Amino acid sequence: MKKYLLLFSLILLHTLSFAYQSGDKTLGISLNTAIPCLGSDWGEFNVVNVTTGIEHDAKLGDPSLGFNIHGFYFLSRRIALGLSFGYDYFPTDRASGLELNVNTKSLHYMLLSRIYLNPQNSLQFYLPLGLGIANTRTSIEMGKTEHFQNTNWAASIGLGMEYMVSTHIGLNVEARYNYNRFKTSKFTAQQEYVKLFPQASYISYSAGLFYKF
Repeated sequence: MKKYLLLFSLILLHTLSFAYQSGDKTLGISLNTAIPCLGSDWGEFNVVNVTTGIEHDAKLGDPSLGFNIHGFYFLSRRIALGLSFGYDYFPTDRASGLELNVNTKSLHYMLLSRIYLNPQNSLQFYLPLGLGIANTRTSIEMGKTEHFQNTNWAASIGLGMEYMVSTHIGLNVEARYNYNRFKTSKFTAQQEYVKLFPQASYISYSAGLFYKF
């Protein structure tokens, strides 16, 4: 019986040593891949050629690569607030209606929060929420390459999991839905009047490493 009590006590101490406390801070980096939401209006650049009446969409096609740098401050064991900078690059987008070569870069500056569902465990699940600004830069080849840059509000929501491998080092994985919608752009290509309705929303998956202060 004493052996079991001792083992239970050691497990409890091990778990509590990893639990967050008010005032704790973390700094981390993660690598992302983003899966576009094809087949819907979730992630499309709708392009309307007003001169010819042709309309097509340039969807975010191939999965992207990117990264996030983030820092958090814990208000309590369950709630943390933080800031992040993120970058995602879609090297090749798919287009319908016309053959177009499109690529997209997305930069995010976000205010974050995390709500931890089981703060007493070393393997913790949390809800990540984000609100901030996204800057999306797009290049579309329409005879010549047209460049667009849009900045507007962005938001994200998801589910994450993290595990402390030591007192200060942890690993985390996360899945998020990232919402970005921007203002309409107007331009002339090959003496034709074109409107661009950009919307670049996507689902991203990340895996990262962080340090707990």
